[in-house]
Amino acid sequence: MSQIKLLHSGGNGVIIAAPDSNPASDRTLKLPSDGDGTILTTNSPVGKILQVVQKKLTGTNYFSTTSTSFVEVTGLAQTLTLSNANNKVLISVNLHTSTFGDNYLRARSQIRFGDFSTADGLSTNLLGVYNINGGSGTEYMYFPHTHQVLHTPNTTTPTYRIAVRLIESATLYVYGENNVDGLESSVVFMEIAA
Repeated sequence: MSQIKLLHSGGNGVIIAAPDSNPASDRTLKLPSDGDGTILTTNSPVGKILQVVQKKLTGTNYFSTTSTSFVEVTGLAQTLTLSNANNKVLISVNLHTSTFGDNYLRARSQIRFGDFSTADGLSTNLLGVYNINGGSGTEYMYFPHTHQVLHTPNTTTPTYRIAVRLIESATLYVYGENNVDGLESSVVFMEIAA
């Protein structure tokens, strides 16, 4: 195997060696002509997306609540397995929600980290203020809701949950995969190398 060895004044050196197998064609390693630089000796993963996990609200038409306190949307909890506890997790929430026959609806969603009863709330977003024309009580009003959080869990097995609550008296529906309108709520988790 052909190689070039560049010796250091201390005696040891650096070897530039040909590849182990014959490449399909000649390869060129070009050095900069107008600036100094350093060749990296490792393939740094910093900032790379290491895994993507999607959790869908499956096996149900919808999750519903009338609670004015945060309640967990059952079916959207996800425990991840990270390669490093220092890595970050980008969480993207996409909820398809509705109300039925309410003239005025305000609600909030929240991403939670850990056990629900003791979980730390990472993000609280207002779902929205929506006026339903007519308010006859015989029609559903649909609205999507999305938000993102970048989190450093400091553990390799973080668990995330989605919670919702109403601000006024109403019923909030979060749609799953089996609803007739084809709406589907989900959360996407991306592990990003630190």
